[in-house]
Amino acid sequence: MELTEPRGEAREKEFEEKLAVCDILQTDIFTKIDEELLKKAPNLKAIFCTSSGIDYVDVDAATKRGILVANNPDFCALSVAEFTMGLIYGLLRHIPEGSAKARSGQWYARRGMCGTEIFGKTLGIIGFGKIGKEVARQALGIGMQVRAYSPSLCRAGSSLQQVKVMDLDSLLRTSDVVTIHVPLTEQTLNLIGAREMGLMKADAFLINVSRGGIVDEDALCGCLEAGELAGAALDVLAEEPANTNMRLMNYSGDNLIITPHVAWFTSEAVARQCSFFVEQVKDFAAGRCPAAVVNNVIKDEKEKGEENANTF
Repeated sequence: MELTEPRGEAREKEFEEKLAVCDILQTDIFTKIDEELLKKAPNLKAIFCTSSGIDYVDVDAATKRGILVANNPDFCALSVAEFTMGLIYGLLRHIPEGSAKARSGQWYARRGMCGTEIFGKTLGIIGFGKIGKEVARQALGIGMQVRAYSPSLCRAGSSLQQVKVMDLDSLLRTSDVVTIHVPLTEQTLNLIGAREMGLMKADAFLINVSRGGIVDEDALCGCLEAGELAGAALDVLAEEPANTNMRLMNYSGDNLIITPHVAWFTSEAVARQCSFFVEQVKDFAAGRCPAAVVNNVIKDEKEKGEENANTF
């Protein structure tokens, strides 16, 4: 049962009516799944997130009710990585600014738009999962030096071919471009705040295509206003849709790019997203444990049930 009402109270009413009878819920970042909502879904047995991030789902509350929660972890890794590289080109070569100036007849504004070559620059990647690794692969391919920070890599003392693993502060101090690819959790909330931005070089750039809330947006705006960073690009904000009164939305500098959470959005990613969801539902309906379950207690119970069913 798909929601048909576009927005507002009518959509909320329709959602509650359908939630009351549904067994499986497919959801995304724009729906907060908490204890109060789960109380309205007495028949709910599974929540399938269309995204890789699950920060909008209270997994503990779902687990207590025996509700399976699964995400879609890999469908957009390539799309997000490509978008990240596009933002790097856009920032360092002033592409959005140049387009806006040319279209408004300011042809000779180009004299103040001297760019920066990307080849040979150092890219610092915060978070080294599938997206971070794909960003590294593409960045190495265009001649960037790549450094990575991930708590698991640092604990293991890992070294990766062509990628230097280092602690967060060292990465911030030495990178020309810093890009963020971690989930939003209690540990990553405001991970990049005023202190962390203060460690970055004044001619460095910051990119966030992960989740709003990982970057302290007020601190970022202050750094941009004070000329303490060369620029920033955000595909995600702490509040979405964006509040037009927020400080960043009223920043007038040309060195800030804001896009409406579209890094993942390609026709190929959508196709992978849909096919993965279909396979998850088929497995669940057949009594099998679907791929990418995130609440391990439920996963263990499912898999144990499968084993018992296959025992002669």
